[in-house]
Amino acid sequence: MNSFFQTIGGRKLIEGEIPSIRKALANIAHELKRANDLKEFELLQNKQQLNH
Repeated sequence: MNSFFQTIGGRKLIEGEIPSIRKALANIAHELKRANDLKEFELLQNKQQLNH
């Protein structure tokens, strides 16, 4: 019996789908960090305005 990674479906998953999922997750992480950075900047500006 073949191992899963040696089947057509297994190879497609390992060589195509998993790298695509990894790239998508990296993009999500990048955009989430960017959104958090923007929100942090906004909150700091609001705090400064309240102190003046």
